[in-house]
Amino acid sequence: PADTSHDDLKKKYESLQKDYKRVGQAFQNQQEQNQELTALLEERKKEAEELANLVQNKDKVVNNLERHLLNAKKVIAELRAETADIRVITHSLANIHERYEQVLQTMKENRCSSMACAFPLAGCPRSTLQDFVAIAELKKVDSRGTGPRPPRPRS
Repeated sequence: PADTSHDDLKKKYESLQKDYKRVGQAFQNQQEQNQELTALLEERKKEAEELANLVQNKDKVVNNLERHLLNAKKVIAELRAETADIRVITHSLANIHERYEQVLQTMKENRCSSMACAFPLAGCPRSTLQDFVAIAELKKVDSRGTGPRPPRPRS
């Protein structure tokens, strides 16, 4: 019985050695895998930090662009107001009368025979329907102020 127990112990010892080697190899494999996972985790942390910085920068850029957009909207509103004022000024009877007189003067100087040609030569914007309505208004006002005009003699 002593021999069998010695043989049993020897087998158990050899089995334990094999188990020890197998556990050692498994530990070695786990250690390599742990190192790979640790390196991967560090890489992911760096990527997360970069993404956080990117999001922070994006937020700053978006806020900056929103401020610029608000400023642009204010400038556009101011320019529209100025343009509306200018439009009112250029379509006033006095301005139309002044432009019309410049055109007539250009035609009288024999530089041009048609109003369509005379407007650009006089440095005036092209005539519009508003201009002609205003000219008709001016003629009405003029005829009221000086009385009826005699018909022009045709030559």
